[in-house]
Amino acid sequence: MSELRGLGLAIGAFGAAVVGACVLETGGLSPAGVGGAGGSSLTLIGPTSSSLSSGGNPNVGGGGAGPTSSTTVGGGGTGPGGGGAGGMPDVGRIVAGNFHTCFIDPNDQVFCWGRGAQGQLGQGDGDNQTSPVSVNGITAARGASLGTTSTCVVESPSSARCFGGNEDGHFGVGNATEVNLPIASFHNLMNLQSVSVGDRHACVVAGMDAWCTGRGDGGRLGDGLSISDDEPVMVSGGLSVAEVSAGFNHTCARTPAGSVVCWGDNAEGQVGTGTPGGTFPAPAPPVALAGTVEKVVAGNLYTCSLLEVSRELACWGFNGNGQLGSGSLGPSPATPSSIAGLTGVVDFDLGRRHGCAVVEGGMVFCWGDGEFGRLGNGSLNQGVFAPTMVQPITNARQVATGEEHSCALLNDGMVMCWGNNADGQLGNPGTTMATASPVPVQF
Repeated sequence: MSELRGLGLAIGAFGAAVVGACVLETGGLSPAGVGGAGGSSLTLIGPTSSSLSSGGNPNVGGGGAGPTSSTTVGGGGTGPGGGGAGGMPDVGRIVAGNFHTCFIDPNDQVFCWGRGAQGQLGQGDGDNQTSPVSVNGITAARGASLGTTSTCVVESPSSARCFGGNEDGHFGVGNATEVNLPIASFHNLMNLQSVSVGDRHACVVAGMDAWCTGRGDGGRLGDGLSISDDEPVMVSGGLSVAEVSAGFNHTCARTPAGSVVCWGDNAEGQVGTGTPGGTFPAPAPPVALAGTVEKVVAGNLYTCSLLEVSRELACWGFNGNGQLGSGSLGPSPATPSSIAGLTGVVDFDLGRRHGCAVVEGGMVFCWGDGEFGRLGNGSLNQGVFAPTMVQPITNARQVATGEEHSCALLNDGMVMCWGNNADGQLGNPGTTMATASPVPVQF
């Protein structure tokens, strides 16, 4: 779960119009054998080649459960702060993992809350936290990305530290040992620009090269093989990248020219080749998109890109829960299709089975699976197939989605979250109840 210029970050508000949103009872379709969502969209922390006309793109990553996402991508990561071309003050960056959430404040300190069982809150223990706690020892964060059980932070000038579950060695340190305090990660890589954590793999941009580490089945590491590696491997093909986003079992990258290439498992068409099926252990041909791309997020079996000129989202892949925002369930297209009625997008992120976007003007729209209230539409069990507005938010600048929750950063620096709160991921101490309407995080 994004564009930054230099060290200045300006995030435009999300807004969109709802056109014929359909309502469904929670559940939807789920392909067999699918685990947790990918990491929050990636977080872009270094200079990038594109920017928002209103003052830069915040990008906050991915994955998302999906990435998340993203000042990056979604997502899920976040990009550096600063004034930005549009003169908007830096009020921090928000990023969501599957069941935990983190915030980088304007002073580049990191605060996290939610599930802590694998040490992903960086507290030296495995406790959950229902309100934000400062991550030990990190005072110069430039971006972050959250995965299923882990957190990775890029620090000034160009290094990264990770903590939490290190499944399949996705911290890139030569082992798969779980850690509950930040450790230096992605061994021997220089000039780290951004990081994106997926389900059990992670990718970084170093210079203009993409490197991946961790679980490798399906070809998600992009090195031409389909094996796991606990040290970073370079994505093959001499690919130059401005951004990378690690999803559940596939990965996508945006090139400096604004095209998108993906690799990994393509069972649901998430690689964007035009035909579902098979695996791509090396980057596939560029996705056929109607214009240059400003941000890409690889989600859980699906992908979306923000088109730079039209400010629309183009999505492809699995649509069993309405997560492509097409107005209906299925089919799962292997070629991009724009989300009807959603225009003026300035940021977005993808969760496991839902997506959210901020549009010009500051409104937030979400779509997909509505279980636990993750869409912020007032219902704990109704999903929608097309974007619907999150009430009463009208001044957002960034959004981040987890597996079953969502958060928005407002122009005044307030963070609002909604959805599942079983692990405290909404940052609302005193309760672990889900909510279908935004509540403020209690810092």
